[in-house]
Amino acid sequence: MTDIWLIDGDEWFLRARMDAPWGKMIKRSLIVKHNILFDAIMNSNDVYFSLQTGYYADAIKVVDKVLYIVTCRSNSLTSLFNYSPDWLRQRTEVLFRCDKFMYQNGFCRERRSKFYLLKMYNEDRKLFKDFFFRLDEIYPSKLSALQDISKGKSRKFKKGFYLYSFKLWIRIL
Repeated sequence: MTDIWLIDGDEWFLRARMDAPWGKMIKRSLIVKHNILFDAIMNSNDVYFSLQTGYYADAIKVVDKVLYIVTCRSNSLTSLFNYSPDWLRQRTEVLFRCDKFMYQNGFCRERRSKFYLLKMYNEDRKLFKDFFFRLDEIYPSKLSALQDISKGKSRKFKKGFYLYSFKLWIRIL
């Protein structure tokens, strides 16, 4: 991940997308000054923390050395991506909050919750409906949200997606 920065010097990815706090050394004073805390949830509790530390850090330095080795286990939370409604809601809520923070602070290049919004649309329409009415929190308009979420999808998909979303918007469903 840091290879991208070493090639082009663009800090955005390190500040906004590198979620793992174990890959960072963070000054305590930064955490105290901005009251940055881990979320009190089971999954993705470090994502918002990492985004805030990246946003508020005055400077970022990258070391091109291996300083930490990660051991991946098949039963860890990171490897056990399950898409149960509770997990999907919690994960989307975290990324939605990150998207909202980035949008409100002019720090937004992409919406990270987009993947999960599509997953909800395809698998859990009730959950999608809950987030649909909040899209204005992270997009300038519902239309820009629908365009971004459906970017790269087939014409057939877009037709169904727009029609369903329009019905939600006028509250037919």
